Amino acid sequence: MFATVGYRQDVLLQTVRQSTAHAPLIGCSSTGVIAQGIADESNFSIVVIVVRSDELTRHYGIEPGVNISSASFGENAQRQL
Repeated sequence: MFATVGYRQDVLLQTVRQSTAHAPLIGCSSTGVIAQGIADESNFSIVVIVVRSDELTRHYGIEPGVNISSASFGENAQRQL
């Protein structure tokens, strides 16, 4: 999920979580979203991508500190994967 900052993020997240049956969710706030044929940089745009597969696997992680060093952030994220 990518959403611009005009929304109340807590309400938006709750609404999306309810609509996706609390499936694993990854996303962030952004200054705009891009979808097929659309580029929207308004304060009120959202894109939610849903993937369902019996063949794909996924891995999640949280790596704090991107504001300290983007290089070490990337290296730590790579090690986690």
